[in-house]
Amino acid sequence: KGKGMPIPKVSWTMKGKLLASHIGTAIIVLESVEHRDAGDITCKADNGVGDVAEDTATLHILGPPSIILSKSTYDCSLRLKCSSQSSPKAVLHWWYNGLLLAPSNDQVKMISSPSGLTLLLDVCGMEGVGDYVCEAENRFGVDRKSYNLTREMVLGVERDNREFNFIFHQALPLVSSCNRDLLGISFILVLVICSLAI
Repeated sequence: KGKGMPIPKVSWTMKGKLLASHIGTAIIVLESVEHRDAGDITCKADNGVGDVAEDTATLHILGPPSIILSKSTYDCSLRLKCSSQSSPKAVLHWWYNGLLLAPSNDQVKMISSPSGLTLLLDVCGMEGVGDYVCEAENRFGVDRKSYNLTREMVLGVERDNREFNFIFHQALPLVSSCNRDLLGISFILVLVICSLAI
């Protein structure tokens, strides 16, 4: 609500988006809010005379956590990252085949960061096959997401690595031959001719 003469125009904005605007009084009702709706919300009053009056409040969305599970692979390494959105902040845990994984263990490497809890798995062996479950918990509830590392996945990674290593070692003699035969030619031209030869 704004006061002044003339009567000011009052508006509500959040994250650069205009939510409501009216002369004298502007009311907003937020329905079906989610974690992503949290943030600063600003009320402004402007009647064209003097400075614009404004006040800002921070909107907190209290509720159970929601897990985001992502994965990436490189060579024999599988990275599983678990993060959550919640207020209050959730506590994260990883489970393996129903057993809680301690931060320090001999089975997998666990990395904790402000953005989440990450597992680093060796997928070039059958030792890590099984179900991995990330659990996030706060006083409003619990969320869980799982990832199943199967024997077929491990065998696929091992096959891909063998094929890559075979191609790499087969290509080395050709590259060496190109380097010997084309000594003195510009580097860019060498790369082009070597690629054609392979």
